[in-house]
Amino acid sequence: MISYTNNPTDSLPFGMLFIKGSWLSSNSVLLLGENSVLLDSGYFSHADSTVETLYSLLQDRPLDKVVNTHLHSDHCGGNAKIQEHWPNVQIIIPSGMVSLISTGNLHPQLYKPVGQNCPPFPFSDTLNAQSKPKWGDYDWQIYEAPGHDPHALVFFQPETKIVVTGDALWENGFGIVFPEFYGKSGFKETGETIDMIESLSPKLIIPGHGHITHDVSGSIFRARTKLAKYQANPDKHAMYAAKVLVKFKLLELGSISIQDLMSWADNSSLLHCINDQYFAKLPFTDFLNTIVNALISSNAASRKDHLVMSS
Repeated sequence: MISYTNNPTDSLPFGMLFIKGSWLSSNSVLLLGENSVLLDSGYFSHADSTVETLYSLLQDRPLDKVVNTHLHSDHCGGNAKIQEHWPNVQIIIPSGMVSLISTGNLHPQLYKPVGQNCPPFPFSDTLNAQSKPKWGDYDWQIYEAPGHDPHALVFFQPETKIVVTGDALWENGFGIVFPEFYGKSGFKETGETIDMIESLSPKLIIPGHGHITHDVSGSIFRARTKLAKYQANPDKHAMYAAKVLVKFKLLELGSISIQDLMSWADNSSLLHCINDQYFAKLPFTDFLNTIVNALISSNAASRKDHLVMSS
């Protein structure tokens, strides 16, 4: 269930509303003022709930823009559904993604490697670190935030000292560092992005998943600790990524037969990549069973007969 909050303890200023998502569907922020702007739109399976929430918050005014911190499916999967309801809405994406866009629509190959879904949508404009947009009644600064995604952005509001970090920084970590699985540097960039966020001296972090946090120094410390662990032992990061990918599918479906889960996993080139690079001694079927068993051991999943279920 999508919900929103203007809880005073969150210390969000007037016209800035936090829409709480989940680990399947990202958080969003709705900015109201001179224009109405949604930052990130969540996963496609939650799109109906997102639209319902937006109608409730917008009342009779239109939604002018949707801006994405990055184009992973759990952050932009609601774009297409939103366009159905607000046909004149502008979709604004990070400029670095343009080379991966075909005829104005997201290429399906972006999501096939991770076995996720994202209905295609046309975009209206792009955003980069030189952009200085006014969203709602606030002027924002844009910063590049590579690491989790090479083209990701974070959004900083200098008067309120609020930073919208996407998956670059959470209360207790950050998102999978995907470039590391494709032969590119990612850990170094993740550390640089954490340093950049710290240099902004934010008072409050609105992450892509999880709770709003005022404990900025604590979040940065925990992220650096996790990054150091992954740099020292990349296998831990690889197993974490594999478990996240499988857990994401379980969250999406609720339950799935082990046979269908294997079929889905077999079509995920990223899972094969992780298996080949880090766990090559395990046949792919054994690798998947290892992931499922790890999720069950941590109470993130359960199994009954032939079904695997999200917990």
